[in-house]
Amino acid sequence: MSDPFGLHTLENEDALGDWVFDRMRDRLGPRILEVGCGIGTYTRRLIDAGDVVGFDPDPASVEHARALVGDKAELHVGAIEDVEPRLGGPFDSAVCINVLEHIPDHVGALEAIGRLLRPGGVLHLLVPAHPWLYGSLDVTFEHCRRYRRRDLGELLERAGFRHDGVPYFNMLGIPGWFVAAKVLKQPDLRRGLVKAYKAIAPPFRFIEDRLGAPIGLSLFTAAERP
Repeated sequence: MSDPFGLHTLENEDALGDWVFDRMRDRLGPRILEVGCGIGTYTRRLIDAGDVVGFDPDPASVEHARALVGDKAELHVGAIEDVEPRLGGPFDSAVCINVLEHIPDHVGALEAIGRLLRPGGVLHLLVPAHPWLYGSLDVTFEHCRRYRRRDLGELLERAGFRHDGVPYFNMLGIPGWFVAAKVLKQPDLRRGLVKAYKAIAPPFRFIEDRLGAPIGLSLFTAAERP
């Protein structure tokens, strides 16, 4: 998706990007669909896991991603309803990281992803959590919404997916986002905040990976096409 500051949430930072990728790694099939490749933040990781076909509606972002990965991924410009006939399939897995919240018809988008997956294929989905956290940063990043856990589970089921729950992810991100977006109403994430996050994130990742998170900035789930 469009990323005016080159830093969509914190995902361009290696610490969080690697963490997200590690959460998906074991359930990525040989043929991967990347929904909303953006500037290639995850494309460059996914090409080491399988054959990647991706798309994004923003031409400048796709151009940046192509420059980053070269011919190691097949990348298209357009929204999912436009590019679906060109993507081929079926895919073993789909990756949709901080994208669904940008799409007005999120049910239609999930249904389209389901059509592109093989039976048993897995959708790795990360979205922002908690409507009460919606603030200036969400406006900057053109988020249509943030999600409640129960609502996202029901949305996936409505679109034809099954899942074992919709866990929280990245509890450390909440204080920084709340202060920046709700208290200070900043239009972007300041580099100082990103540096601070990187410095103190490892122990929080260790805890979450082993015990889970009682609350988090995001929701991160793996949903299967029956």
